[in-house]
Amino acid sequence: YDWLTHSQVSAKVGGSIVYADQQFQTAAKTFPEYAFFAFGMNDMGNYGGDEDAFVKKYKSLLKAFSETSTDTTICVCSISTPTAGAIKANKSISHYIKFNKAIEKMCEDEGYIYVDIADILPKHPELYAGDGIHAAPSYYPLWMDRMIEVSGM
Repeated sequence: YDWLTHSQVSAKVGGSIVYADQQFQTAAKTFPEYAFFAFGMNDMGNYGGDEDAFVKKYKSLLKAFSETSTDTTICVCSISTPTAGAIKANKSISHYIKFNKAIEKMCEDEGYIYVDIADILPKHPELYAGDGIHAAPSYYPLWMDRMIEVSGM
């Protein structure tokens, strides 16, 4: 959405940690001062609601990232809150609360910064896209502000 440059973002439509090994390694080789990760919405379905299996894979990818980019501060975003209508239409995303708790615990255990963004869209419901999962482009500055604030950048 042109809020950041392409060199600052590594994103894929339908992103999932299931297929992100190369994406993590490519990002690690840029040796950023801070790296922000935001996975989970698609993974709730990919992992059948199993937050432990999801976190196990996430943790391994983040560990490999930090082994390559040793001086990077790692920040992990929570999953954004889907609307009730979106949850009704797609039961797999109903697991977002337990997935967020698992992400937060992973961050505590591993020393990563947890960036809780779950409250942003409910506070600004006009920023939901029509599907109740994704967000309008004007959401992203709010998300970036939260990442800056929590990370101490």
